[in-house]
This record gives sequence, C-alpha cells and structure tokens, in this order.
Amino acid sequence: MRKILSGKRTPDKVTVLESWNGHQIVNHASPTNLRNSKGPSPMEMFLFGLASCAAGTFYSIVHKMRLPIEEVRVEVQAERTNDDPKVWNRIHYALVAVGDIPIGRAERALNLTEKQCPASVMLAQSTELTASVTVTRE
Repeated sequence: MRKILSGKRTPDKVTVLESWNGHQIVNHASPTNLRNSKGPSPMEMFLFGLASCAAGTFYSIVHKMRLPIEEVRVEVQAERTNDDPKVWNRIHYALVAVGDIPIGRAERALNLTEKQCPASVMLAQSTELTASVTVTRE
C-alpha cells in the first residue's frame, strides 16, 4: 500500500496533513472556540471530499455527453447521530449544473455520478445518501 498522507497533530487538536505530492491542508478537531478554528474538522473533510468528488464526476460525465456545461455547484446537507461515534447518518448533495442542458440528460448524468464517484459509492454503504440535480442557464 502506498503512503498517501502524513500528518502532525498539535496539543490544540490541529493536524497538518501533507499528501504524497506535497499538497497540505490543516484541520482542527473540536476547537474550543469556532471563531479561532484553524481549519475544517475531520468530519467536515468527509463532506468536502464528497462534494468535490461528486461535482467533478458529474462535470466529467456531462462533458463526455458533449453538453454545454459552464460549471457545477454543489451544496451538501448532512445530519450526524447523537451518540458516539457521531457519524454522518444522512447526507444529501444537490448539484446545480450551469449550462444549456436538458434536465433528462442532467438526471442521467447524476445517476451515473452516484455509481461512479468513489466517495459517493463508499459513503452510500454506511449512510443514507441522496442526491439531486437542477439546471440553470445563468
């Protein structure tokens, strides 16, 4: 197995992660004051990964369909359990496709996204995961 990430954690719950190719990100688990947060929490990082993966996969599929897409926006809503471990038990991501795309084709692209986005496939095995798509020409 190849090393993908390495990290260092400080006493104030800040972790600096570095990927195999030198990209860095900072996360902050349970900051005592959210205004002083140094970065997203590890659980927020799951949602960032899902949003990025789903939007990228959807964009790629629509592009391969040779449809005029300008951008994809994504909004994620999620709910965690009350008991430890406080996992995500419900997640919904809503994609907004900007372009002249027939809604039926966008829905087909969403269906393929749900099957091809690795983050979506993985999370769907352990949580109630739903998705939707709308199209706008703005």
